[in-house]
Amino acid sequence: MEFVASSDPSLHAVLYFTLMFFIASTGSLLLCFVIRIRRLRHIARSERVEAQWRQFCFQALMTDQPESLPPMDQRDLYDLVEMWLQTFDRIRGADAAKGLIRLGEWLDLSNRLLPWLKSNVMDEKLLAIMALGLLKERRALSVIRQKLDDSYPLLSLAAMKAFMDIAPEEGLPELMKRIDTPGWPMGRVRQLLTSAPRQLQTQYLGVAAETLLKDQLPHLMELVFALAPSEATEVAKICLRRFPDHELLIQTILKHTADPQFLPLARVSCQSLVPEARSEGLLALGRLGSADEQARLIHHLNSDTWHNQQAAAQSLMQLINNARSAEEISMQLSSESALLHWAELLFEKGWLRNNDAAVWIPSETTARTQVAFHG
Repeated sequence: MEFVASSDPSLHAVLYFTLMFFIASTGSLLLCFVIRIRRLRHIARSERVEAQWRQFCFQALMTDQPESLPPMDQRDLYDLVEMWLQTFDRIRGADAAKGLIRLGEWLDLSNRLLPWLKSNVMDEKLLAIMALGLLKERRALSVIRQKLDDSYPLLSLAAMKAFMDIAPEEGLPELMKRIDTPGWPMGRVRQLLTSAPRQLQTQYLGVAAETLLKDQLPHLMELVFALAPSEATEVAKICLRRFPDHELLIQTILKHTADPQFLPLARVSCQSLVPEARSEGLLALGRLGSADEQARLIHHLNSDTWHNQQAAAQSLMQLINNARSAEEISMQLSSESALLHWAELLFEKGWLRNNDAAVWIPSETTARTQVAFHG
């Protein structure tokens, strides 16, 4: 009481600080308790929903008409749709997917989820877009179009997938315009492209080569080489006709092509001032060229950067088929780094000489014997 009654301002400040600290601590504990209780209730509801509805998901995979469905509480919608989507992810085959779609129709998921497209809760909005796409609900297209350019990559990518599920003929042009969207993995873009009918793919690859922006064309060529290699040469020619000096585009083409038509492009690329462009050109010479390219490759093996020397050595090795030719190339190497790169490849082939210059180790020699000779 004497402490409380004291008129010393500093003591009052200590008292108030202590009281405030106690109140804040109590409030934090109560908040944690409330959050914990809500979390436990959510877990319990999720487990109840799974126990009640999982069997119907599996029945839908195997039968045309499952047992009579129990009434569904709207509060269980999120957990039910999440479980339904997870089942989709685990199955393979169009027939099984049709069964789950029928289940979604019986549960009237479309009408239940359409309002969620405008929800302020991101998880609800994302879940609704994914589910309505699988249900091919065209009433959702207007909102889905708006989300294609959302700043949140997960939401925009989900919207793009839903668009492709509902209307691939309308979605494919939109997908091609966005193949370089930040946050969209190239592998995922490739999956979306393959979900379209093959005829549509072929049609829009040519259109994309004619219409996409300059910086998008390397991404387009990556997709073409991965999904439609038979179309790659023609698409590459269209792109190069539009932007003949686009170095990243040229690098992408040379990295993947096996068409000898691009040999002149590889030769020109070897003269680039950009080391990465020279590297792709040198590697392409080994795939596209013949023994006529040896002089060019030896020049770069002697004088280029360390990485490009390695590329030149790899291409040279692709163009020769015997140890004697390899020995002749060794005699033309003038730098220590070139000799190191070349010796490494000779060792891998089993052509590296031992201390006796007249003796060569045959290609059948084991790695153990190689080490015995060369340490």
